[in-house]
Amino acid sequence: MYLGRRHISKSDIRNFLFGSKNREFLIFLFFLFLSSGFWLMITLNEQTEADIEVPIKYTGVPGNVVMTGATVDTLTVRVQDRRFVLFTYLYDMVSPVNVDFKSCSSSENGVGLLRQNNIMKQLHANLSSSSKIISVKPEYVKFYYNYGERKKVPVKATGKISAAGSYYVSKVTYGPDSVTVYALRNILDSIKCVHTVPLNYPSISDTLFVSASLEKIEGAKCVPDVVNVGIYTDIFTEETFDVPIKTINVPEGKLLRTFPMRVKVTFVVGASNIRNLNPSQFEVVADYNEIINHPSDKCTLSIRKYPHGVKRPRLDLRKVDYIIEEVN
Repeated sequence: MYLGRRHISKSDIRNFLFGSKNREFLIFLFFLFLSSGFWLMITLNEQTEADIEVPIKYTGVPGNVVMTGATVDTLTVRVQDRRFVLFTYLYDMVSPVNVDFKSCSSSENGVGLLRQNNIMKQLHANLSSSSKIISVKPEYVKFYYNYGERKKVPVKATGKISAAGSYYVSKVTYGPDSVTVYALRNILDSIKCVHTVPLNYPSISDTLFVSASLEKIEGAKCVPDVVNVGIYTDIFTEETFDVPIKTINVPEGKLLRTFPMRVKVTFVVGASNIRNLNPSQFEVVADYNEIINHPSDKCTLSIRKYPHGVKRPRLDLRKVDYIIEEVN
């Protein structure tokens, strides 16, 4: 049976809000908000300390000047004041400290300096008069510049780069493989290459491409300052070649013969390099002088040459029979 919608009147609302139980609850809420307001006011007016970040802005830099490095781009300022004031610093960025190139630079050595007293003067102007500066880090701002002097240097990776299991790192490529470094002549002369920040890839089993920043060099600027590093891996495989024995240091009128005349050389190499190898790239020798200086019924063989990329070459026979013949 439909009873219809009951109309809620103002008197119903008044009776609900101001009933005995509800009235007590409203009074409780009123005093809760009042006490919270007092607590917040007291808290915000308490004196405390906080670290704020103040940006540094370089101004008046001529068009023909290259800024090659700065010690910092922000100042960490420890300030004492009421919490309310400190909150405004934290959520509303403080005006930057200006570094005027003309007044701070020295044409003699390409180094600029904004001293502590100038920093403090600007900070006091940018902060509230009630704020007390406890400390500033760093205490001064140092920057480097030149007038376009530069040179190109190669890039090299640093860090822990190694392959997993039976794999090995076959090559490392860079894009680009060299960068332009801007700095004063004495700094440029000391830079032979630029390193990446340490890379940590200790167990690679497949080709890997990473973007790596370059390590900072005080007083120098690298363009670009990020390079792409390609790390290529290959799998080791074992291979054996039958290599002829070469006799060396045999005097005229003598002939040194070995038995056998060929020997097997076993080595480890990357699978992709096997097709580029052949026995003529290896050299196994029997040294006449070694035989004369250390007489024995067998001569000792040694591997004197093997191709780049070959690892752990070894002979299946280290000593072989021989005869020395006189020839006319």
